[in-house]
Amino acid sequence: MLKLFFKDSIYRQILQTMRNPDYLDKVAVEVVEEYNANIEKSLDLTIYQTQLKEVERKIENLMIMNAICDGFYNANSQQKMLELNETKDKLLSLIAQEERKEKKELSIAEVKKFLRGYEKYTDGSMESKKGYLIYL
Repeated sequence: MLKLFFKDSIYRQILQTMRNPDYLDKVAVEVVEEYNANIEKSLDLTIYQTQLKEVERKIENLMIMNAICDGFYNANSQQKMLELNETKDKLLSLIAQEERKEKKELSIAEVKKFLRGYEKYTDGSMESKKGYLIYL
């Protein structure tokens, strides 16, 4: 009975602390900073982004060269432009696929929303309280 009293007392104190907006702000900032700092960018994504920059640079250079030639646009440069644009489209698709695989960064607003909703996740029973506290 005394053990249950202490558990319930601790839980009530946690709830009271969680209602403090300054505390919530501090916790949210710390959680976001720690979580986001541990997100590793995919090596493939980094490679694709580097390749995309190179292709975009080549496209720009080809366009400048064509402009310098005052509209002279031969079949060779036209073919090269088509190849570069196809490569660019493929890289954009690969980048999109890799970005979907990556963990998304948390925002402070998302964490605060979760922390503010703590009371609706418990029905008041000790089992429910313990279940919720596991996620904190």
